[in-house]
Amino acid sequence: MIHAPTMKVAHNFVDSGTSLAAGAEIDTSGFDYMTVIVATGAVGADLTAFKIEDDDTSGGSYAGTDIFNFAGGTDVDGNALALADIDANEVAVVHVNLIGRKKYVKATVTGGGTTTDLACIILLSRGTESPVTVADFGADFTSIV
Repeated sequence: MIHAPTMKVAHNFVDSGTSLAAGAEIDTSGFDYMTVIVATGAVGADLTAFKIEDDDTSGGSYAGTDIFNFAGGTDVDGNALALADIDANEVAVVHVNLIGRKKYVKATVTGGGTTTDLACIILLSRGTESPVTVADFGADFTSIV
């Protein structure tokens, strides 16, 4: 018997352009962990933000509620991070313990003036229930092998 994973794709966005903005709001109810994966293509020199925010209410302002901010953050080795460190064709992974956090989260990437290409996938894991359908998994296609 294969046990179904207790995780789902909460959100993903792919963007290319001169003004990137916030991803969709995610309800993290029923999950203890979140993984945010950002993969870059071309990166504009003027990327000005990459952060993860939380809020108590749906549609909230998310003002001053950073869970993680790449600018001024640190990696698992203790190295300081800066937006200038985000180069073309790289992958950034941020693991978030959701226990004790606010219910709603979103990832924001902001740039302008030059084209920035990126993909962002957000996975929720350690859920209280296993997804059953493709829609429950939050993906367009799901297989368990």
